[in-house]
Order: sequence, then structure tokens, then C-alpha cells
Amino acid sequence: MAPSSEKAATPRKAAALLVLSGNRVLMVKRPNHLSYPGAFVFPGGTVSPSDPSIMYTALRETFEETGLLLSTTPVHPGRRRFLATVQKQVHSGELSFDEALEALDVSLIPTGDLVPFSVWTTPHGPPKRYETHFLVTRLPAHLSEEAAVGDGGIEVVGTHWLPVERIPAWIREGRTRMHSAQIYLTSRLAWAGGWDGVLEVARDIGGTEVLMRRTVEDGRRVENLPNGDKVVYEAGEGSAGKAWVELTDRARL
Repeated sequence: MAPSSEKAATPRKAAALLVLSGNRVLMVKRPNHLSYPGAFVFPGGTVSPSDPSIMYTALRETFEETGLLLSTTPVHPGRRRFLATVQKQVHSGELSFDEALEALDVSLIPTGDLVPFSVWTTPHGPPKRYETHFLVTRLPAHLSEEAAVGDGGIEVVGTHWLPVERIPAWIREGRTRMHSAQIYLTSRLAWAGGWDGVLEVARDIGGTEVLMRRTVEDGRRVENLPNGDKVVYEAGEGSAGKAWVELTDRARL
């Protein structure tokens, strides 16, 4: 294999963050001119060489895409008016995330507050592959859901706090477009039934590298996970069409 092909096939590390506010999870909608057009995804992106950790990447990308700064304390009212400007500067690379934190005089929430939820690696074949680390955390008490405002259409066209217990039905009805990782993880959130359940699910699947095996059953495309769970797409549906999750030892969601 040529060196260029080997490089193209090497997964890039990325992070995505599931922020929970009660029974709602923060998701962003992708614009039509980027990958995954019109789909709901968790805020996140690829690891920058200057990022000290996956957790840092998740927090930085969440701020860039949504304006939600997961800090230990609120931004002082006197500096709050600069928040949108600082977000744009970090997003454009004009300002580093560390410089932004210093300018706003806040510190990030402890990395221990971000719980490893799952790791998904793009199967072999596509020229772009990613090793995406999904992390889950709770919205700090001093922040409101309204703090997630989007990025002005650069990478997202809207921020949404979706009720987790309703997402599986919306996906199956075709009302909400998601891809396999989001379908599976939101369904697991819906089954978890609260933060303690989320931690239990994280212990079950956290840190597990997922390489899906695709099969066809009764005309339906099935993404088979190593733990035996499945993401099943209705016959004739694409990669973000009507779908549901089947768990090995639980009722279908």
C-alpha cells in the first residue's frame, strides 16, 4: 500500500460530548454544505495538536460549536458581553482556548466530570476515518440551557436540547436524522433512566472501541456491534433514515 493510502486510512482522534440537562441531551444540527447534512450530532471535533487531552478537545469543541463554556464558575457579568466574540475568535483560531479562558477569568470543569461513554472507530474503507471518543457530563448548575447558542452557521445550524426518552421513537418514525453512533448512544441514554443509569451504561460500554460489521437481514441494513447490540435501519432507508436499536439482553427501544 502506498504511503499516502496508509496515511488516509489512519483514524484521526476526535472527541464528542454528550451534555445532559435533566432528561435532555444537547445536540447540534449539521448544515447541508458539510458532512452528515441535516443530521443531529453531539458537539465535537478532531483533536488539535495543542490539545492536552481528549477531555480538553471535547470542552473546546463544545464551546466553539455551541458557545456553551463548561466552567467551574459563571463568567463574570462584566466579561459576559465578550463571550460571543471570544467564541468566534477561538473558532477561527485567532485565540487559543487557554487564552479565552484567561480572558474570561474562568477554569474548565474537572476532567473527572467527563465520563468516558464509548469509542467508535470508522470501519476500514472510507478515505477519512476517525477514532471518536464520546464523553458524557452534566450541565453545571450555574449554567442554563439557553447558554448553548450555536456558532452562527459555521459548523451547526442550530442547538437543541432533546428529551432522551423520546429520541428513539423520533428516529424510528423518521422525524429526526441521526447516524449509527448517535442512534445507539441516545437509545442507551433513553434506557438508562437517569444519571445513575447513565454511569451504569458508561461502565458497560465506556472505553470500548466499536468497529461495526454490516449485514442485511430481511432486507434491512444492520450495523452489528461487538457486544451483540444492533442498529437496524428500515428497508430502503439510508445511513440516517428510520432506524432502531436492538439490545442483546433488553427489550427493543
